Amino acid sequence: NIAYVRLQAGRLLSQNGDYWAALEHLQEAVRLAPKSALAWFELGVCQSRLGRSEAKATLEQCLNIHPDWDEAKTELHKCRGRGFFRRIFGR
Repeated sequence: NIAYVRLQAGRLLSQNGDYWAALEHLQEAVRLAPKSALAWFELGVCQSRLGRSEAKATLEQCLNIHPDWDEAKTELHKCRGRGFFRRIFGR
């Protein structure tokens, strides 16, 4: 199905560090499969790597679907530690 193809394309691009290209595929995957915790997770990771503020809400949505996913919890914790002032001052 097309959601799976978009998810896999986004994952491959993200794994290769091409987060901007991955973003479009992952956003489409979430749109097509809004109940996929994996799609939300991958989108959140991608957004986080790009420093986008919506990463927190995306990862929270992932955890709403799959509350016991430790990797998603860890990524959300990392994301919360990447605030504006923390990036500027390194604290």
